[in-house]
Amino acid sequence: MGPSVSFGTADAVTVFSRNVSLADAWATALCNDFTECSDAFFQARDLRDVCGICVIAGDLLCRWGRLPEIVRAAVDTSLITAGR
Repeated sequence: MGPSVSFGTADAVTVFSRNVSLADAWATALCNDFTECSDAFFQARDLRDVCGICVIAGDLLCRWGRLPEIVRAAVDTSLITAGR
């Protein structure tokens, strides 16, 4: 989450594409435009070079296309320095 302002309801959007610039542009656009998790929402856009999209909006996790497996991270809290 960066310093940008979002006009949509999404908290975070990750776009998977072989074209990094395209993925970044689509993530920004979708974050600003997201209103619902439906095939119609994604089909209304020209996503031809996008492999998959993951949207988090509140408690909603919305997936579209092909995504890598999402797994829980193993976090060793003893390695967190908190700026020390």
